[in-house]
Amino acid sequence: MEWILFPIALGAFVAFWAGIVFLTSVISGWRELAKQFRAEQPFTGQRWKWQGGKLQWIWMRNCLTIGADGRGLSMGISSIFRFGYPELFVPWSAIVVTPQGDCVAFQMAGVSLCLEAALAEKLRLASLG
Repeated sequence: MEWILFPIALGAFVAFWAGIVFLTSVISGWRELAKQFRAEQPFTGQRWKWQGGKLQWIWMRNCLTIGADGRGLSMGISSIFRFGYPELFVPWSAIVVTPQGDCVAFQMAGVSLCLEAALAEKLRLASLG
């Protein structure tokens, strides 16, 4: 009878994990951004994996993939968190960039993404071609 507890516990854990990840996608504003900026095609520009940033009130440490080209900003998340986090592509025309203390804020559709200045500079240079 004990053998049956493992699949039940595993299923409960997966459901719990998916629920937490989905909830953070809502709180962080990612789902709101996805309504307008879900990536339609694979991003081919320069990308940086395992980056961190603050999306609204949620710190995303070492799980973001951020990219940029002349058209806009690409955002993705590590596969373990992918549920509820579709790939995003936000055109530069929809982004307002402002320095804020120790980070650079990317404001888009009412959602703020705060990135370290060094990464923001890499994105700026990639956007120039």
